[in-house]
Parts: sequence; C-alpha cells; structure tokens
Amino acid sequence: MTSSTVAGFSLPFFRPTLLEKPTKAIGNGCWFGWKAGWRTALIAGAILCVLATLNALAAPNSSAEVHLKAKMWSTCYVSLAALLPSVLCGFIGGAIGAWLARARIPSDINPHPPSAASGYKWPFRFLSWLSFLLIASPLMFLGRDPKVDPPPVVVAKPLPTPASVPPPFRYEVSAELRESRFNQLQVGFVKTIGNVAENRAMSLSHDGRLFAYCSQGDGNSGIAAFDLHTFKVIANFIVSEDPADSLVWSPDMKRLACLCRGGSASSSLWILSLEDERAMELPRPPGTDVPLGEFFWWSAEELAFFPPDEAPLVFRLDTLAFAPLHESKFFADKSEQEKKRWTEGPRFEPPSSPQWRFGVAAGVQADRPPPRRNQDAAYQWKVKFFCSFADPQSPRHNLLTDLPVNEGMRVFCAPDGSKIIRAINGQAEVAYLKTSEPDTKSVEVDIPVPENALIPGVGDRQLCSFVYAPLTNPLNGQTIGPDHRRIKAFLRLVEWKAGKASFVVCHATETINATDVVATLHTWSEGLLVPWRHEQADGWWTTVGTPAKADALLSSITSLEPVEFPQALALEPSGTSYLVVAAKTPFVKGASDTKVRSFLMDHHSKASQGDLAGLLANYAETVDFLEKGQISRDRIGADESAHRERWPKGQEVVQGDIRLSREGSLWRASYTMMFRNENNAGGWQKGLADLTLDVSVSPNGMRIVGQKAVVRDVHEGGPALAASRAEPARPSPPPVKVRLPSPVWTSSTTGTLGTETLAVHDAVHFKNGRATLHRTYRILVSPKTPKSVASKFPNGLVCMMTAEMEGSLTQTGPQDVEMYCGVQGWLRTSDASAGEFNSVCGRDAERTVGTVLKFRFDGEDLIEGQGGSRMKLVRK
Repeated sequence: MTSSTVAGFSLPFFRPTLLEKPTKAIGNGCWFGWKAGWRTALIAGAILCVLATLNALAAPNSSAEVHLKAKMWSTCYVSLAALLPSVLCGFIGGAIGAWLARARIPSDINPHPPSAASGYKWPFRFLSWLSFLLIASPLMFLGRDPKVDPPPVVVAKPLPTPASVPPPFRYEVSAELRESRFNQLQVGFVKTIGNVAENRAMSLSHDGRLFAYCSQGDGNSGIAAFDLHTFKVIANFIVSEDPADSLVWSPDMKRLACLCRGGSASSSLWILSLEDERAMELPRPPGTDVPLGEFFWWSAEELAFFPPDEAPLVFRLDTLAFAPLHESKFFADKSEQEKKRWTEGPRFEPPSSPQWRFGVAAGVQADRPPPRRNQDAAYQWKVKFFCSFADPQSPRHNLLTDLPVNEGMRVFCAPDGSKIIRAINGQAEVAYLKTSEPDTKSVEVDIPVPENALIPGVGDRQLCSFVYAPLTNPLNGQTIGPDHRRIKAFLRLVEWKAGKASFVVCHATETINATDVVATLHTWSEGLLVPWRHEQADGWWTTVGTPAKADALLSSITSLEPVEFPQALALEPSGTSYLVVAAKTPFVKGASDTKVRSFLMDHHSKASQGDLAGLLANYAETVDFLEKGQISRDRIGADESAHRERWPKGQEVVQGDIRLSREGSLWRASYTMMFRNENNAGGWQKGLADLTLDVSVSPNGMRIVGQKAVVRDVHEGGPALAASRAEPARPSPPPVKVRLPSPVWTSSTTGTLGTETLAVHDAVHFKNGRATLHRTYRILVSPKTPKSVASKFPNGLVCMMTAEMEGSLTQTGPQDVEMYCGVQGWLRTSDASAGEFNSVCGRDAERTVGTVLKFRFDGEDLIEGQGGSRMKLVRK
C-alpha cells in the first residue's frame, strides 16, 4: 500500500501531459494513480507469492512443508486482500501528486506534445497479466501429494536411570509422644487444609487421625472427611441444610452424625457413611422432634442428647426413638463418677496424660514500667496467648509460640498429643508435633540487699521476676539494663539462700541466652503482681549467666501457685471442639488453697452456731443447689429456716481432708461432712454427707455457686422416729426397694384456669427404689382466647410448664406403695403472657415436696390416692 501511494504520487511528475488542462489535472492524476496503485500491489504480491511458493517447494521435511505452506497461503490471501486498499492509496497519491505537480508546470506548456507513453502500453499490460499468473502460483500445490518423511533411523541407547519419585505423604505417630513430658513436645511441621468454614461444625476423631469439617461453598452445605495421616480428603457429603454446631464420630469412626438446622428451631439428624459416601437423613422420631444442643455418639447403638431446656435423652438407632437417659444400658454400666460427668459436665475435656495437659496459656512479651512522676502506678503488661502443654503438678507451661491463638478461634488437640489443629481464616492449620530434649532450667542470681531486708514473697515463695533481652548502648556496645519491650521468660522463686535467689522458668516465649538480663522483682499477692519497692532494688538488674538444670528444685516447684495475667483467654467446649473465648473472670484476686479450706470450715462453723445470716452470705445470688437446679439465695434461706424449725439444734463437722481442684477463679472442693440434728422433744438424727462445693473467687470475695450432696448412713432416735410416718423426715429414711418392672404409668386430666382450659398430664416411673413423678401443665386454646395469642400457637398450645418430683419409694402392702417427694424442679414457659400461669402451676408443684403420694395397683393400672385418677400402663 505504501508502494501504491508512492507510485500514484510520482506519476504526475513524469507525465506533464496529464496536467495540460487545469480543470482535468486532478482527475487525470486520480485516474492514473489508481491504475498505478493496483498494478504496483499486483506486482509486489506476485513477487511475494512466488518467493513463498519456492520456499514451500524447498521444504526439507513434512513438518516444515506444512508450516511453509501455511505461510504461502497466508501470503496469497494477504496479497489479494491488499489490492483494494492499494487502489485507494494510489488514487489518493495521484490526486496529491497532480495538485503539487500542476503548481510547478509553466503556463506556456505545449498542449499537444508528442506522446511517448503509447510505446509502453503493451509491456505494462503484459507485466500485469504475468503478475496475475504469478500471484496464483500457490495453486500448483492443489492435488499435489504432501511430502512424506523417510522412516527415522533410531540408534539404540541405554535407558536413563529414572528420577526418584518422592513417596506420598504418610505420617506415623511416634510412640514416645504420649509418654513425653510437657516440656518435650514441640512443633515439627505445619500443613494447611483449605476451604474450611470456621464458623460451622467440625470434629476430630477419637484417635486423632480423621478430621471432619464443613466446606465453604456457594449455597451448598458440604461436609468433608480428611485423613490427617495421608493428608487427603477421603469422603465428601452434601446435606440439605446448614449443619448445626455438633458433628460427631461414631465409636468405630466409620460414620458421622450431624444436626442440620433449617429455617425453624427444629433440627434433622443425618448419618454420613464414609465407606460408601452416603448421606442419610433419618425420619422424624415418633411423637417428638430432634432437640438442639450437645449430642455424642457414645455407643454403637445410641446417641446421647443433652438439650439445654430438658432432661438428657438417648436416641436408639435400631428403633429411631428417644428415651430417658437413665434407661440406657450404656449409661447404667458407668461408674457414679462417670455418670456425674455425663449429666453435669464437662462432657468434652482437653486431652491430657499423667505428664501433660493441653490448653492455652498467656506468655508475657513486654511490660511498661510506671512513669517517672508516678512510681506507685502499676506495671502495664503486653500478653499474647498460645497453645501450650502444662505441667499437671506445677504452674509451668510449655508455650508453643508457633501456634498463637485469638478469641473466636477453634482449637483441637489429638488425644495422644501428636497434632494440634487451629481453624482460622477459612483454613485449618495442622501442626504435627515432635519430641525434643526436656528443657527445665533454673536461674541463680545475687540480689544486693542486706540480710535484714524483708523481701515480700520470699517466705511463701511468691517472688517473681522476668528475663529480658539486653538493652545495648549503640555508642559503645555495652549492656545498660533490660529491654522492657522484649520479655523472654517468666521466673518464680523456689529457693533463697544467703542472698542468692534460685528462680525456675515457668514459661518462656524465646530462648534464654547467657547475655540476657534478669530484672524487676514482683510479688504474686492475691492475684496481682506487686512490684517490690526498695532503695537498693530500684534499677537492679543482672545477667542470666549460664542457666542450670532445675532437677534439684523440682520437688519445690509443685507447691507454687499459678499466676494469671489480665485479659485471659480460655477454652470453652463447643460440640466436640474447643472455642477460644474471653475468660468469664479474666483477672481477679486469687485465693490460695489454704484460704479456700478456711472459708469452708468457717461456713460449717456458722451452720453449727445457727448463724443463718452469715451462712447465706457465703452463697452467690443463684446457686446450683442439690437436686433443685439453679435456685436463688432466698430460696436456700427459706429451706434452711424450715429445716431449723424442725431441728433447732445442729452440728456440722468436716471429716478428713478437703480435696481441692482449680479451674481459673473457680475452686471445687470435695469432702465428707458429719451432721447431727436435734429437736426440742429429744429426737435426733445423724449421718454423713459427701459434699461437692464450687467456690467462685471474685473481687468481692468467695461465694458458693454450686453445692451437691450424697447423704448416707442416716440414723434416727428418740420421739422423732415414731413421728416419721405421720411427718416424713428430710432426708427420708432408707427406701425399701420394690420389685417392680420399669414401665411408666400415665394419666391426663383437664380443668380450668380462669377463662382457659387447663390440661395436666402425669407420668409415674418406678425404678431401683426411687420414684419420679413427671407432671406437665398445659393451657389449651379456647373460644375465649384472644386471636392475637391463639395465632402464635397453631397446634393449640398457649402455655406449658413441666415439673418433676423425685423421692424414695416404700412398699406398704401387697399392692400398695408410697412415694415420698423429696425434691422438685420445673421448666417454666418463656411466653411473656404466662406469668400468672407459671405462678399457679409452680405453687401446685411446689406443694408436692415433703408430702407422701400413695398408689395402689389394680391389675396393670395404677390408682393414685384413695379413689383417685386411674393411670394406664405404658410399656417402652
């Protein structure tokens, strides 16, 4: 196209005869310009096509021929396509050249010069036709067989040695991990599982090998099962609704169970089989729905449910029906301690062994001393929390600084301590642990104080200190003190001899070097770190030197009291995982075991002295009291007053040792108490009570928040024994076991409550000398019920309250039994309009406590009282 433009532009300069008339000069230039344009393009295309064809004919092999033929045809197509633009370019070039050439032609030009162009007409025509033929030279390949390469000559060569392929990932748990001490466990390597929905259900199998989690998707509720020992997904499931908080493994780890919650509060139960990757939704159990809350697959045939608003249940996989927890054979075979753990919790505890206990712990990383003008101000601490393994016998921790934790994170630990999983930012980080040499170090330093200086915390070994990185003067490279921005370890005093203090490392966030600095003496007092103020201690620091092994001090470490730092985090069970949450009592004044024992001894002393006001002051506002559940302190006061009216004189004496355990600011005390009560008529009662008290420590002091008791070896004498039949004593005499099967008798009656219809449903259950009366009060919709209220309850129920009375069972005749109601609790409706209903039904249920209910067997039926309601036998 460029050549066509140049040819069209140049032609008027060589053909002045075209410009003889001004009116035709431009037109003639355009006419000859377009001719020059297409002829130039045609000749250029012909040359290119001939060259491309010759190049293709000289191809050395078939592959080169294919490539060059493609280029040849492309050259032909482009040459033909360029004719039209070349005509346009020649036309424009001719017009411009004619206009410029006309300006340079003199006015006296000969209008009829001799024409010399007629002799060149036929050569140009011949050249044009020849170009047409040459531009079609690629057509010679039509019908021509493609080039065929001769068979290659292969020279045999020795086969190369194949590159070694790395074996697939396979993790084997070290046998020594389970038996390792807390300070031997370290992070070996970390692998990451992606696409994990961290705010939904996930679970680690009982052996720590399989990990189940909900995958993130666009509207899909997917559950994946992941093998942590081969690090690959072994099963994928799709369920119809969002899985709830619980996702549990079967005992053989071949199936999973999950609760899926739809738009309503009800749930559906799904069973996921790993063997065939089937997801099965179980039908709705007969007569009920699936409750929310914690559940566990504790035996091959049963799932245990612990809903927050009703008694525990078991779900039988053979019948797909719910039953009370105590009817489970698996539960019945458990020890009393195991039964208590399942019914009261915690049901899911962090992994532990005799040598270590998994959890999260604080690591202090920096401090800020008080300002210069306010030396009495408190230190400010920078604390970070990590996964840790604690020493069960001392306050020492092995902080895994590679595994920090934050509030809201989910954390798992394998039972054998081989793996730790942290779910965060849409992925699960799996840390595989290894063992190392145990690192228990002590630091011995000189404290420059006179022998008569009284250092707080030395006598009871509450003195603390810190290891800092050295603060170096950049001008001379000398250490000038501690770098408060970088704390490496926290120290506790274990021995003081002749001005030398031996500290043991309780936790370390970095490796301690000989050039590090020990500084800032503090006393751990009542839950606070109080700096020790002394003129010779101000500005004191010393280098660590060579840390020594603390083997000789290990016996002294076990009696050290734990130190808690502000803003503490704790692990809270969430299904079968742990959620990192802010501690309920993050930093309060602590209490030693001596003070807790003194508090309990004083509590029973007040009971023996009849100090009812002082006794009640030891309780919190609400207490998990005996079999009554959560009741108020005033209710405890009413029960104590009624007890003292019957037994004005009493004595309570602690027998043996008070066993204490601690979790944060909550102490649990277990011990036996001997009690003796007397009345004014000379009657007496004595026995033993195995007590379990939970004592909470707060800034306001110690308070009892839970009290459980098992009364045994009760003996009575005096006039009180004769009156016991007419006025049953509390606690009741030893029950007489009745040889009865384990069915349930039920009856339903109706009445009125104001303008509403009241339905009362009773269910009586006898087993092992105990009796349970389960009573449900319901108000049904009637024509007088307001439409605004009735519309909320399409099934007819407006209000409901459930009460349960338990007591001992005595056989008084061949067909007669008596039930002494000893305890009672209820679940009230949460409906805002049910205040009067709750009050009336609550008083009716409460009046049953302390009374004797009589029953008589009539065939398979049970008659309540004398001529009372008839209860039908229901077999389960």
